[in-house]
Amino acid sequence: MNNGDTITLTTESVLRARGILFSLPRELNGNILSAIEETLSFFEGDDSASFIDRWYRNADTVSYDNTEAAAAYLGAYGPRSILKYQEALFALLIAKGFIHKYLRIIDFGAGPCIGFGALIDLLSVLAESANTSLELDYVAVDRSEHMLEVGDHLCHQLIDNTRIQVNYKLFRSSDFTPCSANILFIANVMNDGEGNLDCSQFITSLVEPFKELEDIVVIEPATEQPSRQLCGLDNNIDSWQYIGPCIPGEVACSEWTFRQFSKRIYACERRCLGKWASAAQIGKYSLALLSSISNPRILSEGESVIIRKPSASGWAQTCFHGQKQMKRVTPQATPWDIIDRSGKLVRRWP
Repeated sequence: MNNGDTITLTTESVLRARGILFSLPRELNGNILSAIEETLSFFEGDDSASFIDRWYRNADTVSYDNTEAAAAYLGAYGPRSILKYQEALFALLIAKGFIHKYLRIIDFGAGPCIGFGALIDLLSVLAESANTSLELDYVAVDRSEHMLEVGDHLCHQLIDNTRIQVNYKLFRSSDFTPCSANILFIANVMNDGEGNLDCSQFITSLVEPFKELEDIVVIEPATEQPSRQLCGLDNNIDSWQYIGPCIPGEVACSEWTFRQFSKRIYACERRCLGKWASAAQIGKYSLALLSSISNPRILSEGESVIIRKPSASGWAQTCFHGQKQMKRVTPQATPWDIIDRSGKLVRRWP
């Protein structure tokens, strides 16, 4: 359904896209994987795993002071991050119920432009599922010139194989002037490794200059410190409403809630992660969706949201507007799904 400059997402198109993108274990689109490997062949050093090992052991703010380090990051974390981006944006679009035919997305903390691959793949699937045309204007912002150099190469590889119209621009954080956009992605920048510990303060200072911004997607790697801040973000950010994945209560919530999914491990992950490669079989992340125009998820009477991974015996912590309760849930239920009072799945996430 086409309504001016927006496309209504029908149940049929959503189900079709979900079936293509979100089967388990999760896998990358072949064109994206080829683009990552080609980019790595251009920039990767002889021992990418040494960078990852050092980052795991060092609590200081991480620096990416050469393209080999940036390429190591792409190979080690790129596949998982792409799948996280896709889940997050798909969930946001379902909550909105529509998508703009022309979409400008700013990816703040873009790194080697991992988000670009995720977005063009998801939007291509949605365009095909809804039988329409879409255009993406992607703006990547990062503090590291080396990350952006690797990212530019990756974007160039990806743009040759997309089914939607695409433009992209890359900026160092120090050179970026905020512009109008539909969606702002903030991924993996509010944590110890980036030196940003107060999520609300960081986002407030970041979003103030942006014009016509509708939605904010915040993705963090499920570590405790940022995760406990995400459900209560809108309490300290004027004009923004928390719309998911949880259901806001009357008081700020500090629950440590995150989601995980199984995925295939790729050769680039084994190579770049080294002895940490087994971690790549699970994608794990915490999330906050903020909106200036959309409403939060709605719970009917007796429904609640799963906020912790169910135990082996099927018990999971659930939440109803801030009220926590343990329930035995249906075997296929996962965090952020909505269940009824008997524990049966009502609405899956995303």
